[in-house]
Amino acid sequence: MIASSAVLFALLAAAGFADAKPPGGGLFGGAPGMRLRHSRPEPPKAFRKHAPKPAAPDASLDLRIHLKKGDRSGLETKLLEVSTPGHPNYGKHLSKSELEAYVRPTEATTSAIKSWLDAHNLTANAVSPAGDILQIQMPVSRADSLLNAQYSLFTHAGNGLSALRTLSYSLPVDLDDHVLLMEPTTDFVIEPKFSDPLKFASHTAANLTSFIDNFLGGGHLGKIFGLKEKRMEDFCNQWMTPQCLSELYGIPFTNGTGKASLAVTGFIKQYANEADLQTFLQTLRPDMSQETKFTLQKMEGGQNEQDPTQAGTEANLDVQFSVGVAGHAVPVTFISVGDEGDNKNGFLDIVNNLLAQDEVPQVLATSYGMDESAVGLDLAQQMCDAYMQLGARGVSVIFSSGDSGVGAGDCTTFTPTFPSGCPYVTSVGATDGYSPEKVASFSSGGFSNIFDAPTWQKDHVNGYLKQIGSTHSGLFNTTGRAFPDVSTSGTNFPTVVASSWQPVGGTSASTPVFASIIALLNDELMAVGRNSLGFLNPWLYAQSTAFTDITTGSNPGCGGNGFDALSGWDPATGLGTPIYSKLRKATGLQ
Repeated sequence: MIASSAVLFALLAAAGFADAKPPGGGLFGGAPGMRLRHSRPEPPKAFRKHAPKPAAPDASLDLRIHLKKGDRSGLETKLLEVSTPGHPNYGKHLSKSELEAYVRPTEATTSAIKSWLDAHNLTANAVSPAGDILQIQMPVSRADSLLNAQYSLFTHAGNGLSALRTLSYSLPVDLDDHVLLMEPTTDFVIEPKFSDPLKFASHTAANLTSFIDNFLGGGHLGKIFGLKEKRMEDFCNQWMTPQCLSELYGIPFTNGTGKASLAVTGFIKQYANEADLQTFLQTLRPDMSQETKFTLQKMEGGQNEQDPTQAGTEANLDVQFSVGVAGHAVPVTFISVGDEGDNKNGFLDIVNNLLAQDEVPQVLATSYGMDESAVGLDLAQQMCDAYMQLGARGVSVIFSSGDSGVGAGDCTTFTPTFPSGCPYVTSVGATDGYSPEKVASFSSGGFSNIFDAPTWQKDHVNGYLKQIGSTHSGLFNTTGRAFPDVSTSGTNFPTVVASSWQPVGGTSASTPVFASIIALLNDELMAVGRNSLGFLNPWLYAQSTAFTDITTGSNPGCGGNGFDALSGWDPATGLGTPIYSKLRKATGLQ
């Protein structure tokens, strides 16, 4: 599913990276028997403000080796079988051992990498369940010598974080067929990013506090469903409470079996505060048990500090609306991911941790992302394959599409986000308003420069491309995997942060809402002995009538108007916003 064309190469070069393996092969990299695997002419834009500093030769580097999987194509075929309605294997997700049989490297690969390690007196440890990712610790000087690299310390202009990276690296020709990627090398994933949810609210904290005191504090919340349609519209156009989401999408507030599970992730020391969740539920979900809590799972040194000053806006938003929408029926787990090691790639770490478990959550929701150009082709492929593995295990992997429209700042071309461009995740955009909904102008969407459009969305995407004709010609990859897949409301979500009410928004808000809808459907399915939905996209694109088509607004960026929301799928709101009853019917539930 890797995209390839002359136009695509131009887009990649404009984005700041290009595949450095020219057609026809040959030796590159300046040393006999070595081949250049990847290079960049310069670091991504965010790293150009500060000149790189030479790395200390004795600085420690945790180098990861991604080995070729034993049967990747077979795994992809199996994923599509278990995820495509009507196939005899639909819903028959793989067990831990069945998945590892596809992923485990062949004896030839294992032998080749062992010979190379032995020749250099190196010892590697497996950091993935199937043994396809190995890790070696070594000083920078050794890595420079082994990989024909030149590691330097690069600093991000926005967050000030630094990391060891190189602009090129090479590998022995003998390893070409066995090693897919060495990292960290030319990727610039230092930490996932998220937009401050406080930026995307139309109302102020003072307005929200007044609303809480005057309306909700007066005990009127239970009367919301009794409001006449016009009054309900006025109410929910101001504040998108769980009740408004229920009314808008038909989400049931019922007790469930608790068999389905929903996990939301936290990165960058974003902590979910338990006391804030209690305040949220007492005010906005008084019908729920006040004992309702989330379960904490810590990975890679992650923590969840409960000092009110450490409460994270993003983490509280994700947890409060996951529990507030699905928590009556579905247990919610908050996974706090730390940043141990040099790789700073918590996205991969969390997948490896989950794949090592015999039981996995049926839904994994993440409201963080990164620019696709910062990831690079090889790392993007390996991360995307990791999500493919989760999908094969029966996990619906859901990501926010991002909050920068078609790209922030002065862009040469539109800038797609990642992992939304990965075909094996479901990307969620955002809408604004209650009746009618329109595109939330910040909602990211577009087309990957790395992955081709998969078969299950091609007809939908081609329909959009025909409608826009030559509009934005040359600014995006017309054959790329398109996103978002779906949308939900994403503005004016009342959230408690450090004991105070804050109006927040963004695709960070829409993601836990859609994830909760899928979790509730899973609960209903599992209650009657059915399997969970797992990888969603082939099913979703076959159910376009189960969504409200959003046809108003656009997602501007890069100094332009961005993509317009038009009839059918579009790169502003995807298929549209969900209708629970129709999605439920599409699962075959009576």
